[in-house]
Amino acid sequence: MAVEKIFKYDEKSFAADKDLHLLGESLLDYKNSCGYEGSDVWGIALKKPIFLNPPICNVLQPEGINNGELWGAEDFSHLEAFDIALQAKVEYE
Repeated sequence: MAVEKIFKYDEKSFAADKDLHLLGESLLDYKNSCGYEGSDVWGIALKKPIFLNPPICNVLQPEGINNGELWGAEDFSHLEAFDIALQAKVEYE
């Protein structure tokens, strides 16, 4: 996929995108619930997402890693799964 745009959320745009980010309507409530008081919240709009027919299996985020944080492969099978995905034939819908 490619990044179409990166933008800073305000209360109005956060509420408008509630069905996309699934984090509720209130930007203030979201920031307070995860300890981001006083921080900016950014959104990323993607274009041309690629869907692979065979899914990448056994690559779940480890316990204690929250959505949005970076994590690496836990074992060699995860690296193999990503290698297979990167070499797969791409089909755009």
